[in-house]
Parts: sequence; C-alpha cells; structure tokens
Amino acid sequence: MFGKASRTMAPRVVFGPFAFDREELALWQDGVAVPLTPKVAEALGILLVEPGALVTKERLRESLWPDGFVEDGNLTQTIYLLRKALDPEGDGRAFVDTVPRRGYRFVAPFTLVEPPPSKTRGLGLPLRTIRLRLAFAALFVVLLLGGSLIEVAQSRNRLYPGLSVESSREYALGRYYWNKRSLDATHTSIAYFEDVVRLSPRSALGYAGLADSYVMIANHAMVKGDLKPYYKKAEQYADQALQRDPQSGEALATLGFIAYDRDHDRNRAERLLRMAIALRPLYASAHEFLGVILLERGNVVEGTDETKRAAELDPLSSPILLWVGIAYYYEHHFEEGRRVLHQAIDLDPHNGSAMWYLALTDERLGQTGEALATIAQDRREMANSHFHEKNEDAELNALTALVALHDGNEKLAMKMLPDLKPRAKPKVDVAIMAALCARLDRRDDAYEWWRIGVHDKEMGWVTRAMLPYDPQLTELAGDDRFRAILQT
Repeated sequence: MFGKASRTMAPRVVFGPFAFDREELALWQDGVAVPLTPKVAEALGILLVEPGALVTKERLRESLWPDGFVEDGNLTQTIYLLRKALDPEGDGRAFVDTVPRRGYRFVAPFTLVEPPPSKTRGLGLPLRTIRLRLAFAALFVVLLLGGSLIEVAQSRNRLYPGLSVESSREYALGRYYWNKRSLDATHTSIAYFEDVVRLSPRSALGYAGLADSYVMIANHAMVKGDLKPYYKKAEQYADQALQRDPQSGEALATLGFIAYDRDHDRNRAERLLRMAIALRPLYASAHEFLGVILLERGNVVEGTDETKRAAELDPLSSPILLWVGIAYYYEHHFEEGRRVLHQAIDLDPHNGSAMWYLALTDERLGQTGEALATIAQDRREMANSHFHEKNEDAELNALTALVALHDGNEKLAMKMLPDLKPRAKPKVDVAIMAALCARLDRRDDAYEWWRIGVHDKEMGWVTRAMLPYDPQLTELAGDDRFRAILQT
C-alpha cells in the first residue's frame, strides 16, 4: 500500500527527463530538483505505484485526504498542478491522462532504476510531514467554528506559520481592516502589515498582506489619479513574499488578481489562482477572486461554488458575502441572494455594491418598497463619499426608474429616467440601461447597449458571458438578434 514504511530503498521511476523517488516523494528533471507541493508530490507517488493503471478518484481522495478533510475541486486542482509541473508549456496529458468519470492514469513510458545508497534526503516531504500539515489545516477549521485566534496563535501549531504570537495578532488585525475595503481601513491594514514585516521579516505573510492592500487601493480606485503605481507596488510586495516563500498562496493570489484586474489576462489569472488554492486551500480570498473570474466567464455554477467556499472560510467578510449575493442573483436564486446581501450590509453599512444588488434582487422579488428604501440608503452613502462620480447618480436614477416601472409608478419612472441614448462614455451600467430600454419598447437602443456591453472592455465587469444570465435581460437573451452579438 502506498505510503507504508519500508526498510529498503524503493526504485526510482524514470520517465523522459524526469526521475521520481517514490519513498522521498521527490522529483528531478535532468538532475535538478523540481519543486512540488506536498499534495502534488503525493498524488504523483500514488499514480506511480503502478504506472499505466487506472487510479480512481475515490482512491486518490482517500489517500490524499485520509481524514476526509477535502474541498470540492481540490483533487482537480492537484492534478492540474501536477500536469503543469511536468509539462509547463502544454496540458500535461502526455504524462497524466483523464479517464472520464472514473479517475486518472500515468501514461508516459517509464523504467525503474535502483537508486544508489545515499544518506541525503530529497526535497520532497515525507508522509509524516504531510499528515502534520493536514492536522494543521484541521486546526484552522476549529478556529473558523469558534476558536480564539489568540489561543490558536499561542499553541504549538500556530495559525500563521513563521509568525510570532505578536505578529500573528498584527496580521489578523491587518486582514480585518483590509476586508473593509475603504481607504482609511486600508491605510490601517498597511500599518499592521508593516508591523508584521518588522516583527517577522523572514515571513512571506506581511509582504503578501501589503501586496493585497495596495492592489485593493487600485482596484477600488480609492485615490484619484494614476493607479498604476499602486499595482506596481503590489507586484513588488508579492515578489518579496515569494522570495521568502515560493509557495506563498497569498502572494500568488494577489498576482492572479493583478493579471485579471489590470492586465485583463483571465487565463493567467485563473492559472495563478488555481495554483494559489492548491497551495493554500483555506485562503478565502483566492476562492473569492477565482469565483469572480469564473462568473465573468459565464461559469455561473463553479463561480458560485467558489464564492460560497470563500464565505465558508471567511464568514465575516462583507466583500465575499457580496460576491455570494451576486452569484445567487445571476443564478436567479433571489431569496438566498437577498439573505446574503443583507448580511454583507450588516457587516459593512457602507457596502454600496451590496445595496445595488440588493435593490435589484428585491425588484425581482416584487418587493419594490424595500428596493426603493435601499436605493435611498445608497444615495446617502454616495453623498458622503469622497469620490462621488456623476455617472453614479445616473445609474441610481436608472435603477429607481426600473423599480418604479415594475411597480407601475410611471410618474416616478419618468422623473428619474436618465438619458437612454446608447454611448460608451461616461461609463454606466449597460445592463440597467438595456433593461430600461426593453421595458420602454426601445428595442434598438437596448440592442445597442447590449452591443456596447459585449465589446467595450472598459465598461466594467459586465461581459459577454454574463449578459445572458442577467435576470433583468431574460427577454433580450432569448432574442436571436441579441444572441448573435455574443458570437461576434
């Protein structure tokens, strides 16, 4: 059975330029060690117990997660990382093939070579160490279920490896303020993460926290002017984190978010985020970011699963709960979405995006009075904002008009109706504009707003993939004329 202790040296499996030591779980390519995460190394070892034989998904799960501590999709991510380690430029299927609905098999030609006697251990981790990491992950779950951060930090297996008790507390406070996603709170998080760097300079976590803080300043446009320096600073801190820990899932998640948010390179972003999750499966923000990308690509089911997983890991994050509510909205699960969006606003009364989607959700549920009250609350918050944009007034007016039309209040709708002439600038929510045009029988204008939303990369996160799922645009999504735009 794989993983059983042995007094004899197991033969190495040699395939192509690679050699794998099944006892040490270490991989070499042309004599150079290939870094693998413990789970990836163990998965390769399982596949190489009998190369060419089918290894079922059930066997892999039972061997990799013997205590049953496994999240949905983690096996897929582990195989993905293994394939990338063996074939960075390809899909890795020349080494590991998928047997649909059953499992995987190692398919590359191989030979078995007896290793020379040696007292030197490889870079792969022994199973005992891997089991300890599983136990540590379980400790994290205990924390999520009500344990004290200070109690965990004072235990032998700290929540944040490499941090002292004091710096663990500073890091947790930094994450708390970072999750508020406001400029003042982000400045506070930066101060805490700088303390972590000072107290534990060899740890990657303080640098990863700083990277996250600066990337959120840029993403939320918390300051006026050029945002490029903030993205650059985030990259630099992420790189410093990776210099200290090449397997820093937090830093890889930040780089994935930058690839998505600044560079619009969704393929690279998804690849980095899946790597981050494989390395740090309990890091909520990596699941949040991946969920956003999947939703944007129209993968509503998996995107919803990822955002829900993020909320399970960090149930007190208003931004994460917002994305769960958004996912439910696009799934047309309005009651569930309403509940979660209220939770997001309870945690952060300034979460304008949660108010926006709550109003949309209430409109779909026919609760127009509640929707108008939420819009009024959003207006008050927006009036107190330092970065109040004129197009935000137009968007709230459009949303008010949409709710009023649902309620049959044509007087209010006409009073609040914005200019519906399709245009690329200034930026507005094209889905709301298209929905209003459709309600008012301005089909050509609705068509043009739809076209702008599909083709203008600067229109925000409304993309060709999500428009057909928008509950406000169900009627348009079934029209051949509108569907044809998605094919261009």
